[in-house]
Amino acid sequence: MSNGPYWQGGCDCESVELLAVGTPLGADGRLGCLWWCEDDVQVAFGLGALVVEADYQGPGQAWRCRSCARRIWVALDDIVETPQALWPEVLGDEGDSGDSASLRERFGHGCLAP
Repeated sequence: MSNGPYWQGGCDCESVELLAVGTPLGADGRLGCLWWCEDDVQVAFGLGALVVEADYQGPGQAWRCRSCARRIWVALDDIVETPQALWPEVLGDEGDSGDSASLRERFGHGCLAP
């Protein structure tokens, strides 16, 4: 991780907390997803509370909280997708940012109708 800005997020039951640095690679307000460089996101607390499963939407691996079943992230190569709800202060309802179209496709979301 590098120098700021830092973001803290976590699951609904607070069993898992994440720490991220910098800005997301992309965001999609309609899907409610943020994409990060894998090196920019880490589990700060609750690693033992995570379960790993195949992602039902695409080729990655999904990490969920064992207690509340909240999806924490999906890892694919060197990028992770996280729910925007984990990071309410990162982006408001700004819609798409960064390279969200190609990231949506890479993670198996396809195209969104306007």
